[in-house]
Amino acid sequence: MQSNLYYQLVSYLVRLYMKKFTIIILCGMLCAATLTNAQFQSGSGTETDPYIISTPAQLVELAMLVQEPTPIGDEGYIRKHYKLANNIDLSGYNAENTNFNNGRGWIPIGTDWDTPFRDVFDGDGKSITELYINNNTSSAVGLFGFMSGATIRNLSITNADVTGSQYTGGIAGGMINNSRLENCHVSGVIKSNSSAVGGIVGLVNLSSVSNCYANVEVIGNSQVGGIVGELYGTLNACYVTGMVTGTQDVGGLAGSNGGSITNSAALNLSVKGNANTGRITGYPLSS
Repeated sequence: MQSNLYYQLVSYLVRLYMKKFTIIILCGMLCAATLTNAQFQSGSGTETDPYIISTPAQLVELAMLVQEPTPIGDEGYIRKHYKLANNIDLSGYNAENTNFNNGRGWIPIGTDWDTPFRDVFDGDGKSITELYINNNTSSAVGLFGFMSGATIRNLSITNADVTGSQYTGGIAGGMINNSRLENCHVSGVIKSNSSAVGGIVGLVNLSSVSNCYANVEVIGNSQVGGIVGELYGTLNACYVTGMVTGTQDVGGLAGSNGGSITNSAALNLSVKGNANTGRITGYPLSS
């Protein structure tokens, strides 16, 4: 009798569990399908059918999706393709909008090493204007935070006002694992109270920056560069104009260079620093 009751109890619990599990799965599938249709203008995220982003809100949605945990075995929005359809004005996410990020401005896409941007983002020759960030206690600051195995191309950021801590740049804070920046442009002011700050990107590690230019004022402490703050990758066919100011390891193209710089130039550029200050790189010191 006890054995039969035990069996019935176990069977009931198993059925209850399976019912709840099925409901959870169905709800998850429904929610995922709804979100996929609603978050972007169109697209499925493939190379031939990228997710199309046409509004500031859709760009914000991308930032939110990238930092969400992804279930094991499910790539979700990782390793997808995104493309801009319009110029994007981010002035609605500046200091006056205290309802968004407490007035600190834009939330970088890929905020840390654990949730980096791993995808392909094609600006398609469009511009993102009025990028505003004021967060000098946060590392990996830029339109994108950390990139890992990612590609960003054909994108301009104009009239940027970006303030961060370590790893700060106009396009991205840091690039690792064969990430690539291609044909990108930044204009504006990029500031940091720490190290590895650049007009385009703060840190480049085993990654590449090519065919990019910056018309910027860059201000930082150490490893301050007009294009890259700290370079352990390749910089090719890039140029910079404007002003670069720091304390140590200050360079027109790169603050410190442990990689390779080719076919690049600093034009009409003012470079100011107290130690290791060069027109091309700060360390190793260059002319």
